[in-house]
Amino acid sequence: MKKLLVLCVLGVLALGLGANPYVPNVLSRVWFDYTGDCNIQFGSDLILAVQHLTGGPGLTLTTGTGSFSTPASFNPPMNESDYPINLNISELIPGFSIDPLADYLCVLYGDYNLDALRWGHGDDYGIYLHPLGPDQAAVHVRQVYYPGETFFFWAKENGVDLISEYETADRCTYNIHVSNLSGDPVPNHPVFFYPGGYPYYYQPTHYTDANGNLQIEEYARRCWIGIRDWNYNVLFEQHFFPEPDQIIPVNVIINSVANEDPLLTPELSQLAVYPNVISARQETVHISYLKAPAEARLYLYDLKGRELESRDMSALDELDWNLPELSSGVYFVALKSGTRELGRQKLIVIK
Repeated sequence: MKKLLVLCVLGVLALGLGANPYVPNVLSRVWFDYTGDCNIQFGSDLILAVQHLTGGPGLTLTTGTGSFSTPASFNPPMNESDYPINLNISELIPGFSIDPLADYLCVLYGDYNLDALRWGHGDDYGIYLHPLGPDQAAVHVRQVYYPGETFFFWAKENGVDLISEYETADRCTYNIHVSNLSGDPVPNHPVFFYPGGYPYYYQPTHYTDANGNLQIEEYARRCWIGIRDWNYNVLFEQHFFPEPDQIIPVNVIINSVANEDPLLTPELSQLAVYPNVISARQETVHISYLKAPAEARLYLYDLKGRELESRDMSALDELDWNLPELSSGVYFVALKSGTRELGRQKLIVIK
């Protein structure tokens, strides 16, 4: 409920910024030093927040213990070159209290919630990270997928980078192997991998290679992995809260051999989309697939996995698809026969 309230407040903030839909995320890092003091790093997004908002003499930090206001003497710098700024909040605010094992930290300016981080144990959806270890920091990573689409997420790093903001070089690695009951590797098996941790079997994100292996390098952030057999039964699903530099093995045995599945077409590259980069002046793409089955259907998905449109491609080797009006971004074209995905290609729209 608290997370929903935070999202609602940020939505109001986005409207308050007028034509600019960018919502400031003021926290760049959070960590606890060896004395137990809580430290935070403000990123340059703090400038955007104080420029567009009014309502208080300073910032308020809320934890599970209570609300704590920064002293009136604290005035955020208004020059981007002065960021990031690193503060020992336990020293700056007398009486500040926070639990390093399970708690949350919200930053407010007046009545507006500018940012939030929640950590703890378990896999509750409201938790972004497991507790920070010694000499670890929570990093609010900023990723720009394309103009106008900026996303933030929390990840861990070893050590504390006091210089850069909204980025960390640390990663973790998932080594996934899929085999059958005979111990043979299963190639081209679909894997569902979603950062953020929400179970999502809408469409596969990856496929194993010829040796049944899949290696995914990712930020040390909450992720979810799911694998099903050919009958669509769930064989493996798990949330992960990885540590930086951690190598995570995932070994799954399926109950049927890949080449025994009559609807699977291992050569996923047979699906072709041309052109796969289109501009505003283009509305039609050419789709081809070698030996499409008697019942096959094309699907168009956005980056979040939402179905935008579909059309029949039964027993057709090629066709021209007149696409709906699309905004700039990354999309996916998938060909399915029943519940089996036969191929998937990326489509990029640039306007």
